[in-house]
Amino acid sequence: MTAVHEMMSPVVLEFDNRLAEHLAAERLYYRSTFWFKVDKVVAIHLLIFGVFAVVVAGIRWWTVVWFPLAILEWFNLLSFRPLLIRFFFKRNPKFLEKYHLTFSDSGIDFKTKSLESKLAWTHYTHVLEGERVTLLIYGPQMYTVIPSRAFLDGEQHDRFRLLVRKYVLGSAGADCTKKKKTARNFIIAGLVSLLVALAVYVGIVMWIMSVSGFDECFMCHDVPGDPCYEKGHPCL
Repeated sequence: MTAVHEMMSPVVLEFDNRLAEHLAAERLYYRSTFWFKVDKVVAIHLLIFGVFAVVVAGIRWWTVVWFPLAILEWFNLLSFRPLLIRFFFKRNPKFLEKYHLTFSDSGIDFKTKSLESKLAWTHYTHVLEGERVTLLIYGPQMYTVIPSRAFLDGEQHDRFRLLVRKYVLGSAGADCTKKKKTARNFIIAGLVSLLVALAVYVGIVMWIMSVSGFDECFMCHDVPGDPCYEKGHPCL
């Protein structure tokens, strides 16, 4: 009985906010979203189109540029979210104050130097746990960041996980429904991105052919006297 009571005792955390942890929180949240999968599909399409463009038109700046774009897209380096987080973190006064959080069966007590509030567990919809931070999520792009360094030891961290599992994560049926929804969204994203990519491929190929004269010189010969050779058009 004593062990059970100890496991359910309140978890009290105190910590300051750090920019690096909020950036880590953004990366963790992004990896859980539908757009993480879409960006991977887009990156693959960019790579494929880069190979196709080089094969068709040779090494030009506008054919090789797709390769670095694919790498940047794969690692989400084209997103403006990290820049926005850096900008607003330095200008948000609440991030300059130390957080005092108490997690218990009755809810979450949140306190700073200028703010004090009581939150019910129902305020949060789900939880994401990473190596550096844990996110208590209550809406799209809205979450409370709990740094892993805030826990005194593994035992306190386990008690926090127990409370979260009990009040936030929900039933196994809800988790199963979420997994099915995620799989369906990934399939839809793949099909939509494939159709868009095919349309873009066709449009760009037609443009390349019209600019480079491939439509007129598809079967020309690299010999003097050929009309396409005399115009300076490359031959396929």
